[in-house]
Amino acid sequence: MRSVDICEQPDAHPRRYAAYGKRAANVSINQGLLEDAKALDINLSFTLKQALQKEVRTRKRAQSLKRSRDTINRNARGWRLLV
Repeated sequence: MRSVDICEQPDAHPRRYAAYGKRAANVSINQGLLEDAKALDINLSFTLKQALQKEVRTRKRAQSLKRSRDTINRNARGWRLLV
């Protein structure tokens, strides 16, 4: 089984997180899933990092859209009062 360092992967360090160092974290994973991942030579650190980056982007985008909607609705109520 070949271990690949995260730094060898393309787009492993997006600029947004480039200034941060690595930090160890404990994660519990279903044993069967872990065994399958190892058998398929899946780099757990890289895969988790990619999934977390995607999830963070998705949630930040949703928060931003909600703030925008709230602002638009607040302003629309004010415009109705002016008419």
